[in-house]
Amino acid sequence: MGIFDAFKIKDYKEQISKLEIENKQLQEKASIALTMQQMEPGTLQELINQKKDELVSLEKVFSNRKNESTTKIDELTNQQTLLQSKITRLQQEISECEGQLANYKFNPNKPGIFQWQSVDDVFLMVVD
Repeated sequence: MGIFDAFKIKDYKEQISKLEIENKQLQEKASIALTMQQMEPGTLQELINQKKDELVSLEKVFSNRKNESTTKIDELTNQQTLLQSKITRLQQEISECEGQLANYKFNPNKPGIFQWQSVDDVFLMVVD
C-alpha cells in the first residue's frame, strides 16, 4: 500500500459521506412525492386536513396584515390631512406677515430704525 492509496481512501470516505447525505435527501423527497393513488386513504385524509389547516392559518395571517395595512393607511391619511391644514394655516400666516412687512420701510438716514408707514402715507410711526 502506497502513500497515494492513503489519499484515495480519504477521497473515498468523503465521497461515501456525500452519497449518504444525498441518498437521505432523495429518500425524503421520494416519500413526499407519492402520488395520491399510492397513498393510503387515512394518510391522504391527514394530508388534506393538514393543508386545510395551513390554508386557514395563512388566510388569518393575510386578513390580519390586510387590516393592519388598512389601519396604517387610515392613520397616515389623517396625518396627511392634519399636516396639509397646518401648511395652509402657516401659508396664510406668512402671507399676513408679508403684508404687514410690506408696510415697513427702511430709513437710510437712520440706520437700524424701521418706520411703519400706512398705505395712504398719512401716518408715520417709528419703531425701534
